[in-house]
Amino acid sequence: CLGCRACETVCPSLVAFGEILDQTRARRVQALPNWRRQLRLAWLRGLASPRVMHLAQRLASLYRMSGLARLVRGLGLARLLGLRPYDRLADGLKPPPRWSPSPEARGDVALFLGCVSEVAQPRALEAAELVLRHLGFAPVRPAGQTCCGAMLRHNGFPDQADALLARNGQALAGVPVVGLASACVAELRAGPGL
Repeated sequence: CLGCRACETVCPSLVAFGEILDQTRARRVQALPNWRRQLRLAWLRGLASPRVMHLAQRLASLYRMSGLARLVRGLGLARLLGLRPYDRLADGLKPPPRWSPSPEARGDVALFLGCVSEVAQPRALEAAELVLRHLGFAPVRPAGQTCCGAMLRHNGFPDQADALLARNGQALAGVPVVGLASACVAELRAGPGL
């Protein structure tokens, strides 16, 4: 089981498997020693931070532009040292597209950025903006939005995930929301008011 929750849609008993899985993970995390729980939480908060993701993108750009990436690949160090996944990740982290507000349109539509959209999916974000403009909507990026909280929830930290969900609920209130990551959209839909 990968925890994708696809089984929920076809379950004749309507078992909320995702909720059961999240509660089980939360109990397992609570059973960990405090230092391990805090270390895990710090790691997940770092991964869920847009600032950290932008820093990672800048470091990946420096890695590519400095010639270090070419050297590492040429010498086969990525393969020898087991760094190949990180080398590929550095190639995937691209600078975010330039953002310009829309002229008058039929209405605003909030683009949910989460923690990684601008860094990991800049072209998809640009395409979403283009499609929305073509349909006559004004895409906006509301201030105050942050990670959806799914990463924290699915790793045993439901209270912290709820706090992020509430913050996004406030930031995105009053406008239709378009998100690029299905897991983020599912998390937002589970929250109050979205």
